Amino acid sequence: MAIINLTPHDVVVHLDEDPMGEKVRFPASGEVARLASIELGERQDEGVLVQDVEFGHLLKAPEYIEGTRYIVSLPTALAQPRPDFLVPFREVRDEAGRIVGCRALARPL
Repeated sequence: MAIINLTPHDVVVHLDEDPMGEKVRFPASGEVARLASIELGERQDEGVLVQDVEFGHLLKAPEYIEGTRYIVSLPTALAQPRPDFLVPFREVRDEAGRIVGCRALARPL
């Protein structure tokens, strides 16, 4: 089975509980699965710009290929449910709290 990463960054899956342990890296493919969006307005909340956005269908959906899975963002997988979409699951964080990988890939149902 092939897994193609359609996110804008590499996805690293940690194969054990040791953050320095064995990992599998799925490099960004250069193509990103993005949702259509319509900006409906904006406002300031406590000095921060907040955009009202309606998200729609998947732009440039990848072709379904038997035996191929695609890593996409969770919003993409929820907006366009497909059996071949996987999302990073169970984040791994470094000492500073930054996400550096995940423990698994999930298939949202």
